[in-house]
Amino acid sequence: MVAAFVDDPAKGLDSDASFSKGDALSAMVLDYEGGIVTGRRPVSDLAELRDRWRKGGGDQMRSELEEQLR
Repeated sequence: MVAAFVDDPAKGLDSDASFSKGDALSAMVLDYEGGIVTGRRPVSDLAELRDRWRKGGGDQMRSELEEQLR
């Protein structure tokens, strides 16, 4: 049987950026997702979401987690 999911390699790791910015970024993602699903936002807004997430702390979180995985 083939595994259906891959374990998250960052599970159990901490990020300072996640603690300080994670809630706001999660809320933003949920807002965009809800807007796209309900038709308030076009699917093309995913590019804007990605840029805002990265600039809003997502890149910093990723860098901090990558450093711990090395």
